[in-house]
This record gives sequence, C-alpha cells and structure tokens, in this order.
Amino acid sequence: MSWNAPQKIERGSMSIPRVDEFVFRGLRITLNNDGVQLDQHKWLAQELQRRGLSQVSGSPSLPSLDDAPQEPAEKNELYKEQLRACQSDIGSLMWAAMRARPDIQALVSMCACLCVICPAYVLQKLKAVWKYARKTLWLSLQYVGSRSTVITSYSDCSFAAQGSRSRTGVVLKIGVDIVSWRSVRQELTAWPDALHLKNVVDQLTGLKHSIEMVCDNSSAVTLIAGPTFNRVTWRTRHFALRASWIRDQIATQPVTIRHEAGETLVADALTKVLARTRLQYMRELMRLR
Repeated sequence: MSWNAPQKIERGSMSIPRVDEFVFRGLRITLNNDGVQLDQHKWLAQELQRRGLSQVSGSPSLPSLDDAPQEPAEKNELYKEQLRACQSDIGSLMWAAMRARPDIQALVSMCACLCVICPAYVLQKLKAVWKYARKTLWLSLQYVGSRSTVITSYSDCSFAAQGSRSRTGVVLKIGVDIVSWRSVRQELTAWPDALHLKNVVDQLTGLKHSIEMVCDNSSAVTLIAGPTFNRVTWRTRHFALRASWIRDQIATQPVTIRHEAGETLVADALTKVLARTRLQYMRELMRLR
C-alpha cells in the first residue's frame, strides 16, 4: 500500500498485488489521491444494528455529564446487570475512540469512571453516545502524509471534573496529521508520549525530529521555559523538583515550548464534553471529517 508502489511486486514465485484499501481489526485504511483515510464505518454500523439503533436519526452533539450523581447506587442484582451492560458498551466505544474517533474518547473515559457509581445513569449517556456515533457515522481521520520533522504535542487539563482527579488530554501531531491521542485522569504528562513517538519516527524515517510542546497555561510555559528558576518562591517542593527535571530535559533535548489560546487548542476536546459548535471545530482541527 503506497502512492509510488507498482501495481504488482514479484518476490520469487510469489506475486503481491498493490491494494488501495484493506481492513485491519475493524479499521479500514484507504489510500486515495488526497492521502490516507482511516474509518470504522462498517464496524460501527454493525454495533448500531446490534443495539437496534441503525434506523434512528442520531444526535449531532454529545451528552453532558453535568448532572452526574455523586451518591453511589444500591448494589443489588439490577446494579450488577446494569454494570455489565455499561462495561460492554464502554469497551465497544473505547475500541472506536482509540482507533479513529478521538472526538468521543473524553466522554467515554468519564463514563468509565462513573459506571461503578451509577450504572443506570451511565447507560443512558452511553445510548446518547451511540446516537451521536450514528449521526456522525461517516466521519474518518484524514492524513495528507506530512513531511514535517516537528512532532507537536498539545496538552490540556480539566479542573477536577465531577469532583474527581483532573483529566489530562494529549494530542500528538506530525505536521497537520494526528498520530496519537489520550484522555486519562491526571497521572500523565505529555512528555513521555512525545519522546517515545520521536524515537519511533526517527527510526522509521531515518530523520531527526524535534518536539514542540503546546499548552494554554501561560504560567506553566513561563515557569518551565523561562530563563530563571527559583524553587524557593514556589509553594510546594514536589512541584519545584518536577519542574526542575523537565527544565533539565528541555536543555538537553530538541524541545521547544509555546503557549496557545485554549480556543484553538486541539487537546481541549480530550478533557471535557464540548458543545456542538465547538465540537465541530475541534473535529476539523483533528482532521476528522
């Protein structure tokens, strides 16, 4: 599968034809004149059919979790049945979110955290997510094959949504192409992801890539990238030591840090549930079209 590959490759007695489309574990990969396209149209359609939602009109927006219950439900037999249904739905949706649908990953991850508290509530929200998937069934990730040697890491953090730990979202891009994304409760920084991707891409391409880290917290950018560092004025010694380590890494690695307004920060879609218009804008930034 390549733009420049001949129609057929001969290897001894074996003849390997060129293909412009194939399916790998439910993910369809298509090569066309505009680039490479990744989608799960067929797999999602099968899951919608299995749930009796294939004929519904769907919803253009994701459901809000602002009304999430704080008190745990009674753990009876109905609770166990609903919890198993939640886990099944979350597993299916997370499968899609991790491969070609980054627009739903934050919400599905939040539902996974809430399902042990009130599975009945989460089941209602997951049904709304399936309806959103039905409405946006034909979305696919678009890749143009960027020749950029800069890996850009966009990171954002929510502020303790639903009273839990803060949620971190990370999006890694090479040029305009999104190559990795994550949404987790905060025990993660974007640094290890970006450095690992740099090592892999360097080996695959034979080129040396640099890392650009982007966030919407101007204070963090100043503290990490500023010319001066004085941990005595900081409130916690732990954070000062962590920042000192990051500053040392930046001094020895090809890394730059810059600020970007939250309105255009693509990682914002991986930390919270966005309203319809903003979600559409973030899908464009992800090249999910």
